[in-house]
Amino acid sequence: MAQFEMSAMGGRSAAMGGCSTALDDFWSGAQNIVAAVWQPKFAVGIAYRNHYLLEGMGSKSVAASLRIKEGSAWMVHYNHFGNLTYNEQQAEVAYALRLAHRLYVGVGLNYLHSGTSDAYYEPYNRVSFSMALRYYLGERLILGCRVFNPAMVRFKTEEFPNVPMQMNVGLTYNALPEFTATAELEKNLYYKPTVRLGLEYIFEKVFAARMGICTTPTTYTFGAAYIQTNYSIEFAIQVHDVLGVMPQLSTTLGF
Repeated sequence: MAQFEMSAMGGRSAAMGGCSTALDDFWSGAQNIVAAVWQPKFAVGIAYRNHYLLEGMGSKSVAASLRIKEGSAWMVHYNHFGNLTYNEQQAEVAYALRLAHRLYVGVGLNYLHSGTSDAYYEPYNRVSFSMALRYYLGERLILGCRVFNPAMVRFKTEEFPNVPMQMNVGLTYNALPEFTATAELEKNLYYKPTVRLGLEYIFEKVFAARMGICTTPTTYTFGAAYIQTNYSIEFAIQVHDVLGVMPQLSTTLGF
């Protein structure tokens, strides 16, 4: 069953328990397009994650965002997981705009591919979409939501959809310019709900320290970042009691 890489890429999300839906950094925009509205005029980023240091279990991502005018932006995102033996690929083109004073909405068109080197299995290609919104409950409190694959696209004649629908609902509280707390609830069609929690503290507006936790399965996350006006370098590590560690590195450049 193809699952595809539905967890957010990027060092910030990975270090903060996998939260992304109500955050406003570049890689959160690859998960929830609305975050692209607050990026520089043009920004690009690359990210790499290795699943528990296993060969053939790496995820590679590249993304770019373009802010057209205040309150609207485009974003393109490509992710590749696996190797020639088995791989899953996703490509998304998404657009976000401000619908009201505190309400932002977005929609993305997704191309999904699942392939293998075994000639017995036929590669699968499907098109789906995602929807996102963000609402400012106040100057410091942000509510975010994203639904991936609400159409539940099917592969061939399988009785059940191979690609699950997934919903994420998050809440972020910017208590201070230096301190951010975020929480998120994730429900995948095939799995129990996952709760994600994350904290971030920024030192001297340059260095960030992050930590978090998520359930189902229980995973502890940590990370750090070097942040400048037009670029950032972020590192994160996720620790599972049984499977081990999952490191991730990402960088972003803005113009």
